[in-house]
Amino acid sequence: MAPMPDMEHMAERSGRSKPFAYLQQTTEISILFSDVDMPGSMDGLELARGVAESYPNTGVIVGSGHRNVTAKDIPQGALFFSKPYDLPRLQLH
Repeated sequence: MAPMPDMEHMAERSGRSKPFAYLQQTTEISILFSDVDMPGSMDGLELARGVAESYPNTGVIVGSGHRNVTAKDIPQGALFFSKPYDLPRLQLH
């Protein structure tokens, strides 16, 4: 399996459409894990909402060490983990 591209840098360099274009071309991604804070015009919450809407079979996990994110901020079915990550909690999911 080829290494997965860095969606954050892909979005920063090319805007919102590049990560979604990549997702259309592959079936290898079953989970998207994104930090809330990303460089560029799209944040991780926007990426998470777009992926959840366009690719409902892709799991979505969002993390942040700087922002307080509530269930209403993330797509239904997505998970949020604050940093530092709690490994036992991550393993439960």
